[in-house]
Amino acid sequence: MKTLFAAVRSLSTMHADHDAHNTLKLVQVLAELGSFLAGSVAHCESAIAGKEDSRAECASSVQGMVANLMNVADVGRKVHKACALTEDERLYLENGAEKASSSSMPLALAALLPISAVLSFVAGSRFAKARAQNAMLVEE
Repeated sequence: MKTLFAAVRSLSTMHADHDAHNTLKLVQVLAELGSFLAGSVAHCESAIAGKEDSRAECASSVQGMVANLMNVADVGRKVHKACALTEDERLYLENGAEKASSSSMPLALAALLPISAVLSFVAGSRFAKARAQNAMLVEE
């Protein structure tokens, strides 16, 4: 009974402007009803005849699987709609998003860093020697 009420509720929430959504929802509801009916047949046959009807149980499972796949398809459609690009984002990706060029400037600057450190040390030591000699000349 719960499945029947859920099907009626799902059918009552359909809107005229959501064609793809309505189609998926209709297939899902019909598959759920088919699953319910096949499950009922399997249950009633086992109760009345005292034997299990594996074909009815299989049909119920297949219809339930179709209903669940329709639900997955509907969720996928909603994800696609939520992640859709706006016109500005699409134009940016088509025209403005260029790959960064591989410039050799950072590599050259990284190579010059140790050279500048050595030159700075040499220049600093010469200035220190010159200062020390000037200080000795002033003391004499």
